[in-house]
Amino acid sequence: MIRVKLLFALIVLLNLTNANAELRLLDFLGEPIKLTLFVNQEVQLNFEKPLDSIGTPDAIKDKLQTQLIDSRLWIKATKPFKPIRVLVKNSKGKISVFLLSSIPHTKKIQPHPIKYNVIIERTQANQDNNEPHAKFNAKNVKNLSYVDLTRFAAQTFYAPKRLINKIDVVRVPVNTKNPITLFTCSKNLACNGNVSAVLLASWRSSYNNSYVSAILLKNTTNRQIVLDPRDLLGNWKSATFHFNRLGRAGSPTDTSVVYLISLSSFEQSL
Repeated sequence: MIRVKLLFALIVLLNLTNANAELRLLDFLGEPIKLTLFVNQEVQLNFEKPLDSIGTPDAIKDKLQTQLIDSRLWIKATKPFKPIRVLVKNSKGKISVFLLSSIPHTKKIQPHPIKYNVIIERTQANQDNNEPHAKFNAKNVKNLSYVDLTRFAAQTFYAPKRLINKIDVVRVPVNTKNPITLFTCSKNLACNGNVSAVLLASWRSSYNNSYVSAILLKNTTNRQIVLDPRDLLGNWKSATFHFNRLGRAGSPTDTSVVYLISLSSFEQSL
């Protein structure tokens, strides 16, 4: 099995069958939440607890507009800027670290803010493997969501085994050798050859018979590429990019993984 080492955990969940789909960002183990903004496209971040303040660096104060009300934060980039850390502190003192960047908009600007729910990933790193968190609990089967399935697939590749939550899924045999055509041609991708895709693994949920599949993505060009779920081919209930921005080919950030959930096997859904 191929293990993919990723330097951060960003999960963006998009229900592709719903134009008003909910997006999620996962705040994991204090790692920066990497988020690429499009110039003049407003984004609304919804946190679990009321917010206290946002620390905007001087270098982008004239390039980033912000408004904070209770547990909601609105941000809008007015000019492009390179990745920079922005700190957001809630009323309990917990700090979320964002690695924000901004690029020119390549698609039509939406009239309403793009909304993200920021979810704090709670782990039990100090517990032993024999403790309850590492065991499958049958009473939780009916509570499995797309987030649970995606989190399990992501943890399989980037998390230590002791932190993987046990859920009721069965790994299904798939072809992991041949490249697949996963993206449609667009202004952003230009053509499918720009991003190579290889299926890593696929699992079926015993509860609702949905499938979650992990696909390795690699940039083959000499320019950065921002991945957009709307460019995906196939019939998916959700799509989660572990990293939605690929660095130039040969760079440490030229690789990512996308987790796709479907109601049929990967081959049938594609």
